[in-house]
Amino acid sequence: MKKLKIYLDTSAIGYLDEQPSQKEMEEMFELWKLLKCSEYEVIISQIVVDELMANCNLTKRDILFEYLKLINHNVVDLIGVTQLPFSSEKTKYNKYT
Repeated sequence: MKKLKIYLDTSAIGYLDEQPSQKEMEEMFELWKLLKCSEYEVIISQIVVDELMANCNLTKRDILFEYLKLINHNVVDLIGVTQLPFSSEKTKYNKYT
């Protein structure tokens, strides 16, 4: 049976460490529990990785990448792509995985 594909954007991942947004943070923890079971194919784009690297302080970035290590996910490069290529290409942030 094919797994459902879930795309995570920067704000969704960011809610894992968003103290003022307690409700959203709790909802993401619930989703993360499901994602850890590998019942879904999780997709993030290289743009998301770049935004996390550029816009998060070092402490928050480390926390968020630790959460990403807990789930199976694919990183896709969307530059010049009109349709999402759901591949298992290695990520450009290998030092975190």
